[in-house]
Amino acid sequence: NMEIFEAWAETRLNYDNRIPFQFASVELNDSTREIVDSVKGFLDRHKNVRVRLDSHCGTAAPDGVAASFSHIRGLAILSSVCGSDDDGESMRIDRSRVLVRAWGKQISERVARLDGHRFAELAQEGRGWVEVS
Repeated sequence: NMEIFEAWAETRLNYDNRIPFQFASVELNDSTREIVDSVKGFLDRHKNVRVRLDSHCGTAAPDGVAASFSHIRGLAILSSVCGSDDDGESMRIDRSRVLVRAWGKQISERVARLDGHRFAELAQEGRGWVEVS
């Protein structure tokens, strides 16, 4: 739908759709909350749109926990976008509109080897990120 495409193009998500994490962390900071607020606002304005959160961990993550850790990061963003059942607030965004895809370190290992890739620094530092699309 062209209207949705144009609306997305007018948000910061069009040029910066990554939510970076600190090393071995699932905590959001002020700058990542701004991006989450952009996702919330977009979903609030466009009731029939869904987004996908592609969640990645850094290359330093142990193989046995990489997939689950990246999934936990994706769920942290999901909870921040939609609210949680525990916080006593009604959920603004229906969770069925936000899909979490956990990649572990499958992508970050490839991206870390690519000079100039916009996620290369995060991958090389072992930090990881969630990409919104």
